[in-house]
Amino acid sequence: MLKYLPYVLLIAAVTAVLYAWGLYRSSRQERDLLDVLYGKGERLVLRELKKGERSKKELTQALGGIKASLFYSKNRVQVQDPKAFADNLLSAMCDKKLIVAGRKGGSDYYRLPRSCEGE
Repeated sequence: MLKYLPYVLLIAAVTAVLYAWGLYRSSRQERDLLDVLYGKGERLVLRELKKGERSKKELTQALGGIKASLFYSKNRVQVQDPKAFADNLLSAMCDKKLIVAGRKGGSDYYRLPRSCEGE
């Protein structure tokens, strides 16, 4: 009977590690989903700006339907308010100096920085 004790303890240890990992992942899931969503948004904005200068309205429309999910979860996140999402994303991208904001004819316009336009 004593020879089975290490196996029982090993199974208990593996179960505890998997449970702790699951708790950790579930506590970070919302943040990870938002990170994926913002990453997809950044890539979409940069792809649009490689085509040329775009207005805030055009970028907001492009960002309207993006979704994000994690491969280990069935939960998904989708942009519900494109205007608020675009405001946050574009200002964050300007702060990171990924894009440059300007104003033309009463509208906000965005473009790539001069050093990135030739890529």
